[in-house]
Amino acid sequence: MLGFDVAGQRGQVFTRADAHAAGLTDRQISARLRNGTFVALRPGVYAEPDLEGRDELVARTTAALLRLGPDAAASHRTAANLHGLALLGPALSLVDVTRPSAPDRTPDALPGVRALRAGLPDRDVTEVAGLRLTTVARTVFDVARTSSFRAGVVSADSAAHIGLITAGDVVDVAARCRRWPGKRRALEVARFLDPLSESVTESVSRVVIRDGGLPAPRTQVVLGDADGVIGRVDFFWDEGVIGEADGLVKYSGDNPTSLVTEKLRQERLEEAGFIVVRWTWWQLFNEPDRVVARIRRALQRAERTRCA
Repeated sequence: MLGFDVAGQRGQVFTRADAHAAGLTDRQISARLRNGTFVALRPGVYAEPDLEGRDELVARTTAALLRLGPDAAASHRTAANLHGLALLGPALSLVDVTRPSAPDRTPDALPGVRALRAGLPDRDVTEVAGLRLTTVARTVFDVARTSSFRAGVVSADSAAHIGLITAGDVVDVAARCRRWPGKRRALEVARFLDPLSESVTESVSRVVIRDGGLPAPRTQVVLGDADGVIGRVDFFWDEGVIGEADGLVKYSGDNPTSLVTEKLRQERLEEAGFIVVRWTWWQLFNEPDRVVARIRRALQRAERTRCA
């Protein structure tokens, strides 16, 4: 451990001035950089080695904010990650930072940082793990307006599901951001978000269903038969069609009977007269039209059965 109080407060990130205050000389700092005791995140900003996951992101974000000045705040995908929101897409390679539009002497470009200029009122900034971040509502707004509709829904659903925002919160942010690029898409995301969505797979499924022109299903519906409750399903159309989105880890874990349990559950649903359509993560991204076609055929079949 470094023993620098200020480094602990910043998630094991410290500056050259912090090291000097702890009694280290420039020569000692250089020696520790050479032997790997310190890692340079930026010129004059250091951290302990072997940081991983969230700790590594906190360190990179801290270093960027130290360099870009006190008015900067982590934003967009970086803020979403630090708020614990789901994200669609590859792992974060850049740290997103937003600063007020007023010119200053801090740099506009840093390696590994996407520095953005935009309005940043105090109401849109909060603190997490000692870092200045955009609030959850502003973060969702920014992700939605600068990403695809699908990616925006994933983060918005995630934030709403864990109770951090409502659709109205995103609309309120949009009302303060007149003529901002992507505002219309962000408002569309806000209108579409569903706090009952429990996973990225379910959020993407709802977008595929919408884009395929299908009627919107109800989500997280509990169904049963004469013997009682069978279980809760991901999607339900009142025609009697059930949609189940099988995520990457839905049946993983230490329970070897999970697949058998799910098979028996589906059999009971079908015996009760429901039509069950299942799809996977891979199918959503590689065969979305086939997923839509299968749901549409199930709805048509249910309608014919009801009218017979």
